[in-house]
Amino acid sequence: MNFKAYPLLFKPVYQNKIWGGDKLSRYTAKDIPQNEPPVAESWLICDRDEACSVVVDGEYADMPLRQLVEQWPKEMVSPRHRKEEAFPLIVKLIDAGQRLSLQVHPDEITARKFPGAQTKNELFYVLEHDEGAKIFAGLKHNKTQSQFRGRVNAGENSSGIEDCLQVFPSRNGDAYYIPAGTVHSIGAGNLILEIQQNSDTTFRVTDWGRLDPEGKPRRLDTQEALDSIHFKERGLPLVRADESNVYANKKRNLVRPNKYFKVEELKLKSDFFSDTKSKSFHLLTAVDCDFSVKCQAGEFHVAKGESCLLPAALGSYGITPQDSKIYTIMRSMLSM
Repeated sequence: MNFKAYPLLFKPVYQNKIWGGDKLSRYTAKDIPQNEPPVAESWLICDRDEACSVVVDGEYADMPLRQLVEQWPKEMVSPRHRKEEAFPLIVKLIDAGQRLSLQVHPDEITARKFPGAQTKNELFYVLEHDEGAKIFAGLKHNKTQSQFRGRVNAGENSSGIEDCLQVFPSRNGDAYYIPAGTVHSIGAGNLILEIQQNSDTTFRVTDWGRLDPEGKPRRLDTQEALDSIHFKERGLPLVRADESNVYANKKRNLVRPNKYFKVEELKLKSDFFSDTKSKSFHLLTAVDCDFSVKCQAGEFHVAKGESCLLPAALGSYGITPQDSKIYTIMRSMLSM
C-alpha cells in the first residue's frame, strides 16, 4: 500500500492531574471534560503505550499514530527512522492551576541507571499566564550543590528550596529550553505549550507539601532526582519573547543545538512557504490564531491550540493565515 502524504490532525488526549487549571477550554475553544482531578494536559501529538494520538480525518481517519509510524517510518518520520521506534516527540498543552512538583529528567547516561527510564529534553513556551505567575528553571549561581542537597534532604519548606532556584516572572511568548538534568517547575497560573522528547520519566525533588485527594503525599524520587541534576550547569534557560516589529516573515530558533530536535518560532505577516524535503516531519502548532496549510493534497485548516503533523514525505507546502494580523506558529522537527 502506497503512503498518501497529507497534513494530519489528531484527537487530543486529555490527562487529569491534581494540579490542573481552567484555561484549556477557553484557549482551545473546545469542550474539555469536567473531571476530578481536573484536566491538566492536552496531548496534541503523542505515541506512547498509555496514550496514542488518533487521526481525525482523511485517508487515515481513526488510525493511531503508532500504526502509521510502523507501516511508513521513513515517509512519516525520516529516512533514518526504524519502524520499531515510537514517534520521537510529544507536543502538549499544560494548564497549571497549581504549581507542578519540582522535578528533573535524566540524561542518557543517568537514565541507564534506572530500569525503564528515558531521557527527556523539552521546551516550554508561555501562552497565557495569571498575574504573578512564575517559571522555575535551574539553580542560582550563588547556591552550592551541598546547600541544595541539604535543604532537600532535610525536607525544608518550599521557600527554602525555592531560594536555590532561578525564578522568572511569566511573560507571554517567553520560551525556556529545559535540557535533561535541569531542575524545574511550572508555577501556578500558567498555560504552557511543551515540546519534548517522547519520554515520561520524571523524578520529583519535592511536591511542595501537597497532598493527594486521599490526604497522602505524592511519591517523591529524591535520590534519583539528585543523581540526575547537572549541578555544574547554571546557564540561562530563558529565551525572551521577541517584541520587535514584524515587517516581514521572521523565523528564530528557540532551543540550543542538540541531536534530538529543533523548534522554530515563526512570526508570519504573509504566506509562508517551505518543504519537508523527505528529511524530517514538520509539526506546526497554532499559537494565537487559525491558519491553513496548502499542499499537493489540498488545503487543511488548523485551529488555534491545535498541532498538525506534516509527514516527511509531504514535500512542499504553504501556510496561510485566516486574517490579516501577524500570527505565531511553532514549527518542530528532528535535528538534521
